[in-house]
Order: sequence, then structure tokens, then C-alpha cells
Amino acid sequence: MAVIHALSIALLGATVGLLVGLTGVGGGALLTPALITLGGLGPATAVATDLVAAIVLRPAAAAVHWRARVVERALVRRLALGAVPGVVLGTIVLHLLGATSPTMLTHVVGGALLLGGSAALMRPRHAPGRRALPDPLRTTLTVAAGLVGGLLVGATSIGAGSMTGAALLLLYPGLGAAALVGTDLVVAVPVGLLAAVAAVTGDHVDWPVAVALAAGGLPGALLGARLATRSTERWGRLLRRAVAVIIVVTGARYLGAPLSAAAVVAGGLALIGRRSVAEAVERVRAPLPVRFDDDA
Repeated sequence: MAVIHALSIALLGATVGLLVGLTGVGGGALLTPALITLGGLGPATAVATDLVAAIVLRPAAAAVHWRARVVERALVRRLALGAVPGVVLGTIVLHLLGATSPTMLTHVVGGALLLGGSAALMRPRHAPGRRALPDPLRTTLTVAAGLVGGLLVGATSIGAGSMTGAALLLLYPGLGAAALVGTDLVVAVPVGLLAAVAAVTGDHVDWPVAVALAAGGLPGALLGARLATRSTERWGRLLRRAVAVIIVVTGARYLGAPLSAAAVVAGGLALIGRRSVAEAVERVRAPLPVRFDDDA
């Protein structure tokens, strides 16, 4: 790999690592399309390379949040219960599509980007509620959210932050921004590790690119995580929304939409997510606990 190319890949990793540490969103959703469009990698290779690089990025950022005591461990257990089998199924999909239909895999990546970015844009505003134990239905939905997120991560490397984060905020509106990001990142560690092991066995990884991404992404992720534990709620929401708009536009483009149409879709979702959806969810959701570590 040429030195200039390696440095550009490392810079890409640093930028995405910073965003992942700050928001919990955008790891696979930004790296995978960037590797396809800018790096010239095939869809299966881009997904597998991203998953391997994430072994370094996400644990580093998750450790900072864990030490800051903002991670909801009970929610990590519930999400992991669904995410672990989900990622196994997702890696099977990746191997099948990567070997037989690269074009279909590109469309699957585009759909995952659109779905994950839309979910992140349509997150309702949260307000801490009074303490109450989660009911069985809410726990079941949390496990189901982990299953969907794991399936998307295994197949496309996308969805761990955007999809599970949106589900958490819908089901547990008492979560603050730091707890949301920290919980997202900790869940993504075992899920990403399983997906990366499967990607390595599938022989799709571009190792020089993965090493350059990890080298740049590690300091970026550490810095982003430290900033996230100290930033205000307002700036965290604004940054997540900006990242989500980029993800939606990229996903729409991968599905063949013109850039102007993709931008209109992203803008519309941002407006809807900020107002009507947030207000509708706010009327129907029950007050929930701010912390969950004492729950079973």
C-alpha cells in the first residue's frame, strides 16, 4: 500500500473513530460506504475489513464510557441476548451474498444505511422519568432490537449504533446521551468480535486497509469517547442528527436515488423526527427509570 494511500485511510479511520466515540453512530455506516466509494473495495471486502478494524475502535471507546460509569449493564445483557444469535445469522447472509451477488449486497448495504440513519433521525427527545421496573414486553422488545441490530451488523457491518440506539431511546426514554452512547458501544464489542471472526474465516478482509483504519481510528475513538462523557445533551443530539443525515443520503444513493432526492429524503426525515414523531411517542410512552443496573 502506498504511503499516501495508507495515510488517507488512517485519517478516515481517525475521523470515523472520533464520531463513533462521540455519538455511538456511524462506524460501519460511514466506513463501509467510504471503503467502497473511496477505497475501491468490493462490498463484501469493505464490510469484512470494517468489522476487523472495529475490533480496535469500539472496545477502546467502550472502555472510556465504562470507566465513566455511564453504561447501563442490565440493558447490555438484554441487547446481547438477541444480538449474539443475530450476528451469526448476519454473517451467513454476508457469505452467501458476497459470494453469489455483490450487486445485491450493495443494495442490502444501502438499505441498512437508509434504515439505520432514518432510525437515528427519528429518535424522540428524551426526558428522565420516575423509577419503575421494565415490564416483560419491554424486555422482549429490547432483546428483539438486539437481534435486528446483530443481524444487520453481521451482514453489512451497519446498525449497531443507529438501530439499537433508536430502540433504546424509544423503550427507555430516561436514558441520557452519555448512557445511550456508552451502552451502545459496550453491546457492540462482543457483537463486533463475533462478526469479525466470521469475516476473517470468510477470507474477505483487506488486511493493510484494516491495519491503517485501526491505527488512525484508535486515537480518534478514545478522544471522541472522552468528549462524549463531558459534552452537553444538546450538542450530542445535534451531532448525532448530522451524522444520521449523512448516513441517510449515502444509503439512498446506494439504492440508486439522485443526490437531490436523497437530500430531500434526509431533510424530511430530520424534520419529522424532530417534531411529529417525537411528540407522538412522547404521548404514549410510560415513564421509565433513569438507571437499570439493579434490575434482573
